[in-house]
Amino acid sequence: MTNKIRLDIISDIVCPWCTIGYKRLEKAIVEMGIQDNVEIEWHPFELNPHMPPEGENVQEHISNKYGSNIEAQKRSQEHMAEMGAELGFTFDYFDEMRIINTLDAHILLDYAKADRIANAAGRSFF
Repeated sequence: MTNKIRLDIISDIVCPWCTIGYKRLEKAIVEMGIQDNVEIEWHPFELNPHMPPEGENVQEHISNKYGSNIEAQKRSQEHMAEMGAELGFTFDYFDEMRIINTLDAHILLDYAKADRIANAAGRSFF
């Protein structure tokens, strides 16, 4: 019997750095050939719990939260897009992009996870 490696990942679904980190982890797991021995458990984290439901323009949000100017943001987005592309993931940034409150998305993901577990046990919510 092989013990599985359990990895707990705490992440917000809108976090580009979380995506890059996960894609790197995924690549390393495959390169090591241990896909069958790794169990990943995702946990929600809201980067911006006070974000209004309608969200905010990403550039304005980053400027307000981190004090970053537009030029620095563009460089950072280009850098993240390059890293994403190297890992097979596309970041598609644009000037009017909005960031939203992710609470409802985390609730939906939790519901889907519970339904998957219920289905595996022969039950279903539907």
